Amino acid sequence: MKRIVLLVLLLGLLVVLFSCASAPLGVESISLTVNPGLNESVVIIQRAKTAVGSAIPMRVWINETDAASGIRSGNEIQLIVPNGQHTIQAGSTNIDRGNSITFDVNDEVIVFLAEPRMGVMAARFNLTQIGKRNL
Repeated sequence: MKRIVLLVLLLGLLVVLFSCASAPLGVESISLTVNPGLNESVVIIQRAKTAVGSAIPMRVWINETDAASGIRSGNEIQLIVPNGQHTIQAGSTNIDRGNSITFDVNDEVIVFLAEPRMGVMAARFNLTQIGKRNL
């Protein structure tokens, strides 16, 4: 009986450690759920679907302002921003916002992939720009 329990625990641990992220959609195949206006662009953040950090909701800050929260593993958000230069960060708390990335948009859709990086009590998310296209 002990061996069965140990085997089940070991298999569960392997699943958690080696679960792979779902592949992000290409920027050309993304359907917009928001409708930007004149002189506006769309920022899409796709959160990688992984077991690591999946219980921790993600928050997003644009230009140091809280732009979205409660984003779960495997989900995405679409935000409208004015054209121009912006900064973006992703984390789980105000203290753990992760690195700031600066980007420019001009009537475009820009897509970032957010992958969790666990800390002691919270998570930061590595953001990588994975695509950009005109509206």
